Amino acid sequence: MRPNPEAPPPSEAIENRRIQDYFCCMLGQLPEAWREPLLLRVVDDYSVEEIADLEGTSVAAVRRDLSQARQWISAKLVEEYSVACADWHRSCLDTVHSFG
Repeated sequence: MRPNPEAPPPSEAIENRRIQDYFCCMLGQLPEAWREPLLLRVVDDYSVEEIADLEGTSVAAVRRDLSQARQWISAKLVEEYSVACADWHRSCLDTVHSFG
């Protein structure tokens, strides 16, 4: 069997998996009020307006919850990782900020 030429190199695949595992762990710690809107936005690709309709709340409240979730995750990353992991930390933060 030949490897997929479009697949990322093994080192990149491992790094991506490590980031995914870390985010899964952090999502389990994320306060429920922020977790659901974040998952609806990121995983299910709902718009902020659709989430507001589903949650029975305002668009402003959803935007606030998403912002608080991003800030919480960013703070956890800063707390967890030192300057030695700056590149990995930066890629995680880029991922976090793409959530909104």
